[in-house]
Amino acid sequence: MGRTYNRCPRCGSSNTATFIDRYPFHDDEMKQKLNSGKVVLGECRYPAVSVEGAIVPLGPTKRCNACKKDFATPPILIDSKTGVAEDYRDIVTSVILSVGGFRGGWTEISVKKNKSGAMVCVSVMGPAVSEEDMMPDRQISAKEWKRLVDTLYGKMNLHEWKKKYVIPGVLEGTQWKLEIKMTKGRKRTYLGDNDYPPYWRALLKVFEEISGYAKL
Repeated sequence: MGRTYNRCPRCGSSNTATFIDRYPFHDDEMKQKLNSGKVVLGECRYPAVSVEGAIVPLGPTKRCNACKKDFATPPILIDSKTGVAEDYRDIVTSVILSVGGFRGGWTEISVKKNKSGAMVCVSVMGPAVSEEDMMPDRQISAKEWKRLVDTLYGKMNLHEWKKKYVIPGVLEGTQWKLEIKMTKGRKRTYLGDNDYPPYWRALLKVFEEISGYAKL
């Protein structure tokens, strides 16, 4: 069974509805979908921007039936000074995930874009490190790099995640950091201390698959 990416990035519920851009013909099938919460009627109230010549509406495409929040907006970054709109998937240059704790050590997996695709490096530090943890650097193709950023932004809605996930008052445990580097020296950092975003397990699986390191 394939992995699903239908969770609300805020509350984690998979009980979500898809927006319909225009008012559809209200036949019995459509009424059933509306009543069941599988679809929701959209409104023409969101602006659009030009990204490399293409017009991209900025409105959400899904609504969470649990927390009532809209989500799955296009992964667009708009410069506050110039107003220029860019797709995150086009400007990300590296993705670095670090996971660990005081007693168990740390694992860092970095994926850095290059001319051929991206270089994947695994670094493991801690008291229980063995030779099996010493992974050679791995070059991946441009197609694999594109699949990675498409998954992060097009499926997991990374641009809508909170910046911090923390359960206060818990000593030790697991800490993590996801660092995104972009063109022009820009950076986004997501942190966690014994708390995780809804797509946490899917995120770990993606990094395990792309690195070949299955101990996250």
